[in-house]
Amino acid sequence: MSAYEWARANLMPKLNTHVLFSAGLRSDWQTAPWSIYDYVVATKSFVFWLDDTNTAEKQEIQKICQTPGYPSIAPIMGYGYNGDGLLNTVEPYGFDGNGNPVGYTNVKNEIAKLNAAYPGRFVFQTPSAFVATAEQYNAMQNVVAIEANANGDFVPAPQAGANPLIADTTTIGLNEKFQLIYLSDGTVALQSLANGKYVTADAAGQTSLIANRGSIDDYEKFTLVDEGDGQVAVMAKANGDYVTADNGGSSPLIANRTSVGAWEKFTILGIPNGIGDFQANANGEYVSAANAGASPLIANRSAVGQWESYSLTSYPDGAVSLRADANNDYVTANSAGTSPLIANQTAVGPSEKFYLLYLANGQIAIKANANGDFVTADNAGTNPLIANRTSVGAWERFTMR
Repeated sequence: MSAYEWARANLMPKLNTHVLFSAGLRSDWQTAPWSIYDYVVATKSFVFWLDDTNTAEKQEIQKICQTPGYPSIAPIMGYGYNGDGLLNTVEPYGFDGNGNPVGYTNVKNEIAKLNAAYPGRFVFQTPSAFVATAEQYNAMQNVVAIEANANGDFVPAPQAGANPLIADTTTIGLNEKFQLIYLSDGTVALQSLANGKYVTADAAGQTSLIANRGSIDDYEKFTLVDEGDGQVAVMAKANGDYVTADNGGSSPLIANRTSVGAWEKFTILGIPNGIGDFQANANGEYVSAANAGASPLIANRSAVGQWESYSLTSYPDGAVSLRADANNDYVTANSAGTSPLIANQTAVGPSEKFYLLYLANGQIAIKANANGDFVTADNAGTNPLIANRTSVGAWERFTMR
């Protein structure tokens, strides 16, 4: 159990906090490995294999379920050591992937639910195993907070989604977290982590936005429109109008504007907790903490290795820190952003915080807290990364995985 205790403290906070896996090694694991192994690796998730009939191991499963940062709507996918007996152990912690306290998720049933929400993205290989596209697993990791330009406040799904969305909080908690889901028709959906429900512009947009839908239809679809400054406008498919934080953010969000002004702009902040990498739009290369972190960050690698991997931690103000796996130091925009980004700090201060801003096409812009400027892969990626741009162009766009 000591190995699991160490993993809970040191490994789980660095991994994907939106899914867990129960899977072990069968006697035929070399000749007929479970397909789920691939997806544990692909999603950078924590996997356990414990016997729920053993008192000590059952307690360890319960501790895993209570690990800070893992929401109650996170699914546990895979296979129980004693089949569905795992259900009784995890059920009190609400783990099921759909916001309901049904506990251990049978893979077949869970993927069937996901298939309904994301048609064509999942295929059953056998009744108890599955294959899934990387697109869907990326969607599972796109946890965001929404900041209204109208007043600078965050948008929650108040009272665990029972009340309409309104921009009236200054820190990020569970009610302020949404999963941003990119759909195949170019639109997006927002799923509240507070209740597992989707945000809707009900009655063809005539009522305020609220997170109370169990599935995605036209009223739950939105189009993000880049405004060039890292902010986006949000157009409801329900009526083609833009979402506004009316009256300077003092009124609930509603889709009833035909043009974009200050109240119709939002910042969608990525708030990941786990391990990620960054691919520069400037040249398609991955950002590396070169020379084991001794050199400034630069986008010049064609594949991801240890130097191209970062541990991301989010904070209640929407900022994130990036700790390079190359040397376990934090990335900094030192000298108020006038120096290139480099991973050489052992603690997080203002210069080690960044904001990950989601753009319309699924890419992100990275804004440095040190000076409020955007990080650029200058000269098409041939120069080290530096935070010195005031607007977002091709060189200031990245894909986060």
